[in-house]
Amino acid sequence: MKFEVFITQREWMEVLHYRILNHEQVRKIYGSVLSKLDNKTKKIIRSLLENIKREDPNMFSHSVDEVLKAI
Repeated sequence: MKFEVFITQREWMEVLHYRILNHEQVRKIYGSVLSKLDNKTKKIIRSLLENIKREDPNMFSHSVDEVLKAI
């Protein structure tokens, strides 16, 4: 039997953002990079970050807020 795992684009985005949010130096650089993006992209990423914060505020509230302040 063949076992296949499919992960959506949104899930990959979440995985990458969890990694970014857990690394202080990368998080600071990421905020700076995001500030230079177009508004449509910022809106998508802002929504993703807010969802992450809502799902686990104790773990990610501070790091999400740090990135959002930069953008």
